[in-house]
Amino acid sequence: MPRPGEDKTFQNRILTYAQELGWTFVPRQEAETRLKLMLKLSK
Repeated sequence: MPRPGEDKTFQNRILTYAQELGWTFVPRQEAETRLKLMLKLSK
């Protein structure tokens, strides 16, 4: 199995730090759904 690249390990550190601060991780598909709803409601 290939090792993750530098960008992936950096991203994981940032996500871990953000979650330690109390932020909630939102999977990409859910984030896109939320964005579409926000855009629809703002019209």
